Amino acid sequence: MYEKIFYEVKDYLRRHNADDDDRFTFRKRSGHIWRVYTWAKRLMEDCVEEINSEALLTAALFHDIGYVKGVDDHASHSADIFRDYAERKGYDKTQADFIEYLIRNHSDRELLYSPDTPLEFILFKEADILDEAGALGVVWFAMAAGSRGAEDYEGAYREYLSYARKILDNNPMKTAKAREIWERKQDFIREFFAQLECDLAIDEK
Repeated sequence: MYEKIFYEVKDYLRRHNADDDDRFTFRKRSGHIWRVYTWAKRLMEDCVEEINSEALLTAALFHDIGYVKGVDDHASHSADIFRDYAERKGYDKTQADFIEYLIRNHSDRELLYSPDTPLEFILFKEADILDEAGALGVVWFAMAAGSRGAEDYEGAYREYLSYARKILDNNPMKTAKAREIWERKQDFIREFFAQLECDLAIDEK
């Protein structure tokens, strides 16, 4: 079921020339969507609370489809596109309303810290943040630095170090499993920079 929805979303992005990131063509929005969906499944595995898994996973698959209408307010555009899809597919109205809420608000990080925020939203937002952090973040940033014309390895290193501090300085996750995953990503980034600084002889100049 979810794989079918994903391929429908991917095809929709492709047909509207919106699958490529506006800055870096190697970053496919459909790839990000699939990874967020996968992170959401992983985060659900250890949940003891009752959770609306269909709403969470469906929201993950639709959350960035709104880029077909432009970068600005893509979350609202994504929610509108899902609403049309839900009506065509005959979704239960209560379920469709909840999925739409998740999609429409997914850019609002502050909702992570509200006591009234549904667990489904927390897991969804954590899954979104987890993508392109850690190892994949290193690959992405290296490719981005190269495409932007970084002068040398050290220039790329200093640029990425500034970005990586957002990962290293705090743990934004709320659930125990997501916090543990984020901490592992932090450990990886610290070790990566230790190795890179040694390779570049940063402290020996």
